[in-house]
Amino acid sequence: MFPESIQKAPFFARGSYRIILYVVLIVWLLPLIGVLLTSFRSLADINSGNYWGWPTEFALVENYTQVFTVTPMIQYFINSLVITIPTVVGTLTLSS
Repeated sequence: MFPESIQKAPFFARGSYRIILYVVLIVWLLPLIGVLLTSFRSLADINSGNYWGWPTEFALVENYTQVFTVTPMIQYFINSLVITIPTVVGTLTLSS
């Protein structure tokens, strides 16, 4: 009734499973890596078209300082907590 363990599968199936797993992992992580690298870059570096290369100059502190001073990021974080905590507590209460 339940699917077999991957360890019991034939060699070809295990190999295919691993290849597909690694491809999906890379495809899933690539945008996250791009966002992380972009947060390190200066505006001049982004405007020059250096999207996937190593940043030529790092502006990590300046970028994150600007995010927290220009936008109400703390309020956004509190709003997320106000929604998330009751949702998790309600789900756990109703599920148990």
